[in-house]
Amino acid sequence: MAQERTPIDVEASTEVLDRSGHLIEVLGAQLGDVVDGTEEAAFGLMSEVQQIDTRVEEMSGLADELVRRCELGSDEVARRTRASAEDVQELVQLVTDRDRSVLDLVGEVRALDREVDAIAAVAHATTILALNAKIEAVRAGDAGEGFSVVADEVRELSRQSAQAAASVRAGITRVTTLMEERLGSDNGSGAGSSEQINARLEGIAAAQHETSTQLSASVGATREVAERIAGSVSALGERSTAALAQTQFQDVTRQSVQSVVGGLEELGRQLGTVAGHLRGEAGAEALRALDDAVALLRSSYVSQRQRSVHSRQDGGAPVAATALVELF
Repeated sequence: MAQERTPIDVEASTEVLDRSGHLIEVLGAQLGDVVDGTEEAAFGLMSEVQQIDTRVEEMSGLADELVRRCELGSDEVARRTRASAEDVQELVQLVTDRDRSVLDLVGEVRALDREVDAIAAVAHATTILALNAKIEAVRAGDAGEGFSVVADEVRELSRQSAQAAASVRAGITRVTTLMEERLGSDNGSGAGSSEQINARLEGIAAAQHETSTQLSASVGATREVAERIAGSVSALGERSTAALAQTQFQDVTRQSVQSVVGGLEELGRQLGTVAGHLRGEAGAEALRALDDAVALLRSSYVSQRQRSVHSRQDGGAPVAATALVELF
């Protein structure tokens, strides 16, 4: 006995198909909203990344300017240090030349002692001659009286010459002693001695050199920091570019969702045709004329990722994994 077929409730079936069509419309709208929201978020991300790129370019420019100024500052410090060292060396040479000139002058003044000695010797010899003349005048009696007066005058002049020579010698001694004290040539302990002046100038030059070395080191460290900043800025720019490239996921998502939406719309149309047939509004030829919705969906794919997902659902051979972002 053949089993009786369950009666087909055409009205209920068509109602379900109508609701299914409406459900598909709702799902399509929801997917469309997902596309719109994803697109809006992607555009917002792109805008933020572009602002980051702008800031990165500004930072890169500032880093380059910092490096340039550091190099200029280093060159200026080196130039001024060389100029100061040259000035100090010139001062040292001037002081040395001055000391040499003064010492030469001291030698010349001391050489006058020999002339003074000669004058003193002449005065002494004149005194002896005057004494001898006085003695001879006394022996001559009245005839030598005039000669005696001349001898006395000559002796007096000789005495005055000797005193003048002694005064000159004393003056020379005072001058040379004072000059030697001022130069510190005796013990070098005077505050204004040439040795001390030279030492102080050399100390200044050494301090300037040390300061220049420290400044150069500081400038070098600053340049290194600036270069590291520039490197970080460059790396940040690369990361920003990579992040911007990742926003292509929105385009991939949009295309995938649009394919699904298209498939749902096609399925909705086909369900509508079935419902119309069940209501008697469409003949069987209308059903036979329907295209394969799955085949249409497959033909709409634009990425290997979509094809891979479809292949897994069909139980086909596995497809190699692909990145989210693909170049079309």
